[in-house]
Amino acid sequence: MNEFYNNFINLTGSDITIGLVIFTLIAAKSVQLKPIGKLELVPGIFNINEPFLFFGLPIVMNPMLAVPFFLTTLVIAASTYLVIKTGIVPPLNGVAAPWTTPAVIFGFLIGGWKMAIWQFCTLLISTAIYWPFARKYDKVLLAKEQKEAAANK
Repeated sequence: MNEFYNNFINLTGSDITIGLVIFTLIAAKSVQLKPIGKLELVPGIFNINEPFLFFGLPIVMNPMLAVPFFLTTLVIAASTYLVIKTGIVPPLNGVAAPWTTPAVIFGFLIGGWKMAIWQFCTLLISTAIYWPFARKYDKVLLAKEQKEAAANK
């Protein structure tokens, strides 16, 4: 159970925030999101997302980010259970890799190449879930920043 949690619930940090990191790196336009994405990339690879959660983004009390924060975990946990239960991906092999092992490598260690591919798929799922919510939040921040810039002129 602990390895399932570490590999699919805590993958890239609590609640699989790598999708949000990817959005901030690729598509963010607001001044608030761009730098925090660059700051979070390396820690996110090693399953640490405190720069996002504690210092960068208001996730829990922000419906635009809280919804995907919780939804991503539910979708990935349920889909992972289904792909293991149906035999598409083998069950975890009992190896307990360090929790800071990057995604996909972690998957390979705990379940072989099929699990590594599935972990890559979960990263794509995370990105797909976070993208529309993050884009909306980025637009709100950008409008606020433009309004403040216009008021300061």
